[in-house]
Amino acid sequence: MQQKIYKGNKDTREVLVISLKGNYLLPLYLDFCYHSPTGFNWGYGGSGPAQLAFAILYDYFSDKDIAFRNYQQFKWEVISKLKQDEEFTLTDQEILGFFFERKETCNV
Repeated sequence: MQQKIYKGNKDTREVLVISLKGNYLLPLYLDFCYHSPTGFNWGYGGSGPAQLAFAILYDYFSDKDIAFRNYQQFKWEVISKLKQDEEFTLTDQEILGFFFERKETCNV
């Protein structure tokens, strides 16, 4: 794992990944998890937030199994709590903190 920051744009619903290896737009990863072909969203518990939760976890850990086992809980506990009409920033510390706080229920 490397240090990454995820920044959501409220107007485009794109997520920029900022990393030491370079910046890039977060892919939807629809080949692995098909919730929202129209893109990401946040601030509620629907298909756009589910796609975002999976994409962040898969991108961060580079492990499909970790992402599959944890993205629904991550969606409800992190992504759905972001303000829908605002930009967001998620750091690797926040992502790892989610797993650390829930080590009994998360599967890493």
